[in-house]
Formats: sequence, C-alpha cells, structure tokens
Amino acid sequence: MSPLSKKIVSIQAELDYDSALFTGRAGSLSDDSIFLETSPTDSSVDFKPGSLLEVRLKAPTGQTINLNGKIVWSYKTPPHCLTNSIVFKVSDSKDKYDNFLQRLRND
Repeated sequence: MSPLSKKIVSIQAELDYDSALFTGRAGSLSDDSIFLETSPTDSSVDFKPGSLLEVRLKAPTGQTINLNGKIVWSYKTPPHCLTNSIVFKVSDSKDKYDNFLQRLRND
C-alpha cells in the first residue's frame, strides 16, 4: 500500500489486553496501524493509550496473524459505551503484517 493509504475491511479480531481476551473486528488497515472495534460486553473496558496490546486477526481466507503493539487512542463508543473503538499501532511483527496486507490486497 502507498503511505497513508487504508484498506477498509471487516476482519474478525481477538484482543488480548491486561490479561483479558476481547472479541471484535478490524474495520480498516493502514501501513502501520489498525482500527479496531470490540464486540459489546456487559461493561466497557478502558483501553489506555500507550498500553501494550496483542491482536489476532483472522482473514476471510482463514489466514491468522498475531500482532503486538501499542494503543494509540481509544474511546468508549456511544450511546451505551459497551464497545470500544481503538487505533492500534503495530510495533513488532511488521514484516508479518506487511505480508498479511499484501495477501489481502491480492485477494
């Protein structure tokens, strides 16, 4: 992808944060970051910017990738604040992420 480009997607995601596992989806992918939304839960968790996060993405093709990085920003999604919107920056695994993006682009 060219710099600053985004690929709009709907990919299943699991987020491992603060020793808890959350489900959700990736809504867009860019060269070094991912926009994520958690699935509704009984109560929203505060995903703090700067915190470490592990994300597992499962593409429609069945390909799965594990990524580590940091939360850039997050907010509790209105109106009920039972979901979270998060921007996650990939820190390690960058080569794996680049290959994942390339395969999605070719599909």
